[in-house]
Amino acid sequence: MKRGLLVLALFFPLFAIAQRVSCDNGFAGSYACQSVDLLSQPTNIGATDIWGWTDPDTGIEYAIIFLGGQTTFFDLSDPTAPVEVGRLSATAGKDARVYDNHLFVVDDGGLPGMLVFDLTRLRDVANPPATFEVDAVYDGISRAHNLALDPESGFAFPVLPGSTLCSGELHMVDVRDPMNPTFAGCYDRPRLGGFHDAHCITYDGPDADYTGREVCFGSAGSDGILDIVDITDKSSPASISEAPYPNPAYTHQGWLTEDSRYFLLNDEFDEGSFGINTRTIVFDVSDLDEPEFAFAYLAETSSTDHNLFVKGDYMYQANYGAGFRMLDLSDIDNEIITEVAFFDTSPPGQNGALWGVYPFFESGIVIASDMSRGLFVFQPTVGQTLDTDEAPESRFALAAYPNPFSARTTVILTVGTTQRVAVTVYDVLGREVAVLHDGLLAASEARTLTLEGAGLPGGAYIVRAAGETFEASRSITLVR
Repeated sequence: MKRGLLVLALFFPLFAIAQRVSCDNGFAGSYACQSVDLLSQPTNIGATDIWGWTDPDTGIEYAIIFLGGQTTFFDLSDPTAPVEVGRLSATAGKDARVYDNHLFVVDDGGLPGMLVFDLTRLRDVANPPATFEVDAVYDGISRAHNLALDPESGFAFPVLPGSTLCSGELHMVDVRDPMNPTFAGCYDRPRLGGFHDAHCITYDGPDADYTGREVCFGSAGSDGILDIVDITDKSSPASISEAPYPNPAYTHQGWLTEDSRYFLLNDEFDEGSFGINTRTIVFDVSDLDEPEFAFAYLAETSSTDHNLFVKGDYMYQANYGAGFRMLDLSDIDNEIITEVAFFDTSPPGQNGALWGVYPFFESGIVIASDMSRGLFVFQPTVGQTLDTDEAPESRFALAAYPNPFSARTTVILTVGTTQRVAVTVYDVLGREVAVLHDGLLAASEARTLTLEGAGLPGGAYIVRAAGETFEASRSITLVR
């Protein structure tokens, strides 16, 4: 029997907005889902990439999305009713990043260079939507396919640029003075294939040899490898190492885990080339001089994975034909990645393709861009900081996935206030089968627990969570 994708869960309101479309019985309206509520879908035209910005003065979160060929800004003060604040007048845009309250925009063509826009201009728009002119242009490039940016160093890295200043697929720009970006250098790989994308950071990971160095993790396109580069000296960047992986097709994009121990990578064409399910490549990069392919996670869908990001213990992935996927990385050391939530932006029988996702808002909402339907605003109901107008002690979320299950199921519990909680499993006769947790649970922590099916007879079981301020139970089914 094929295991189902049903999560049986009851959630108290995460914030008091009645307009949200809850994910109930596997659907939010016409969209298939799992533990993700739809807060809004304000557009119905195609979009490409997406990013976000939080105003440090007002706390307002903004979506930045390339909608209908223009860089478009949405105020998410009420995420169930986003307000389009305005658009840049330039009719192009492919990728963007934010530094010091300024937006940097690149495009494959159609722009005079890398655009710079002061995002604080979004604060006081009298009659939205407004049309904005850019504040500055860096003309050291004529185009770029993607854009990386290290927020600690203040350097931006247009990827696959067109430039007369130097050759190379990683162009380096000093944006510490955002209104006056200046050329800093280029990295030209020794191989013929170029980077498709890069993740660049000021390194603070497990390899002490590179602490404080600026390092880029390049997804090397048709070369089918991860290329790690030391770019601290912009005049003389140097490759640290390269890491291959099995059956590459096109090395597209990736992101580090928060401890910088693993790099998660998506290969854009491997599903179609090799007839496999959606595959996420995991590299162990704890030693930057000797990175290793660790394992591959295969999803239950066969959609193309396009962009992914990591926040806390979760990976947030945009897949063309399977929408937004959220995966638990807490057991990655044991080569276990578990999908805990999803929202398919393609209704049954209709086309759709999710391009990008942005999970970094403090509120816990997630925004995503679909190539047919534009902006989606989501609220995952697992693995998020709870945000509500209700009293904190009234908040909790309890879910089990997969359900039904055959080998093991994962139970996820989040509470609004720190308290002692016991999570116990009973059979239908009320006999105790297992104690999954008995101890303190911190507020807003998504605690992941595992029930192994080995040694248990098939049938129905009850998971009961009892805290100081709440009690809840869920029915789960073990299939033999």
